[in-house]
Order: sequence, then structure tokens, then C-alpha cells
Amino acid sequence: MGDLKKSFEASLLKLKSDREAFAMQQKAFDEKKDGLKTLVAQATGDNQWLIEQGFHQVVSYLLHSKEFNSALGDVYTKLLNLEKHQVSPVPSRGFRCF
Repeated sequence: MGDLKKSFEASLLKLKSDREAFAMQQKAFDEKKDGLKTLVAQATGDNQWLIEQGFHQVVSYLLHSKEFNSALGDVYTKLLNLEKHQVSPVPSRGFRCF
């Protein structure tokens, strides 16, 4: 009977120790989870900025760059020259460059 009582007390101490270890691990997990939630919110904000502002900045940069406008001008000039040399019974609709 004494061995059973000692075994029970040892198991009780082990259970208490395991519960404390579990509580510490759960606290660490919750802290990590909260940190990840913060990172997700930050990444979502960055993606939102990229969609709303970044694309606008890239297009604006392209429209104001000499290289892009030079290439676009060359294409537009070739298109105009091509339309002048084509003879078509149907009036040409042409292309507009905005």
C-alpha cells in the first residue's frame, strides 16, 4: 500500500511538472502567434500600398521616362507611316495614343 501511495504522489508531482511546462510552452506559443499576426497585418498593409500606390508610381515613371517615350514615339511614327502607305477601300480607324 505504501508503494502505491509513493507511486501516486510521484505521478502527481510529474503531472504538476508537466502542467507547468505545458503552461510555459503555451504562453510562448501565444506570444509567437501574436507576433506572427502583427507581421501578417504589416505584410497586408505593404501589399495594399503596393496595389494602390506602387502600380501608379511605376506607370507614372514609365510615362515620364525618356526611354519609354522615345520607343513609344518610334512605334507611333511607324504606325502613322504605315497607314499613309496603305490603300484601303474602308476608311482607317487609326490608333490613338493617350
